[in-house]
Amino acid sequence: PANPVSNISVVSDTVTVGNHSLAQMSPRPASACVGTVPVLYEELDVLSLRFTPVSGPNISITNTHPMLLSYPLHTHASGGTLNLQLTLNSTNATVSNSSNVVACFSPWTPVLELDHSQRCRTALFGGFSIGVNVSAPKAVVRLPFPQSTTWYLTLQLTCNSGDCGNTSVVSVVPEVFLSACVDDCGPYGECRLLRSYSYLYAACVCTAGWKGW
Repeated sequence: PANPVSNISVVSDTVTVGNHSLAQMSPRPASACVGTVPVLYEELDVLSLRFTPVSGPNISITNTHPMLLSYPLHTHASGGTLNLQLTLNSTNATVSNSSNVVACFSPWTPVLELDHSQRCRTALFGGFSIGVNVSAPKAVVRLPFPQSTTWYLTLQLTCNSGDCGNTSVVSVVPEVFLSACVDDCGPYGECRLLRSYSYLYAACVCTAGWKGW
């Protein structure tokens, strides 16, 4: 339920696939279990939305099953930029060099099998695949004018050798937020809100003497 004072809402941890929720589908085998994390979302300003996991910023990821978070985007939010930043928290556990956290950020339906040869795709829709490890502990995806639907982030730990050994659980920090522009358009640009009929969107406008986007 929405909180009218703080403008914060809770996203249910029941995931809808087609016309059925995961809770209504037939039982899945143990190897196909999916963990879910409820998410708070807060509208900060026009085309400014922040999502926060209820359990805190750190999410524990294992190699036994994927973890799933959902982020609903309403129609009025499609004029901004959807940002995903995934950071490996190497201070909470010993992460081996062969360990990788793979992630799939997909609209409409979640991708529940990240160890498949086509990691970030369902039968109908494709997503955006990223990963973090000791060598590259941070990854960023920016999606201008995103689809106004529920976006799903699936996370799982994988190891090059197949056996993760002592590294069976790692911690990551997924940051998902909607912004009007990326980094306020930099030092030589200005972020402006524009309207085309009833559609509100944001765009960067360069200052005098500069060109770009």
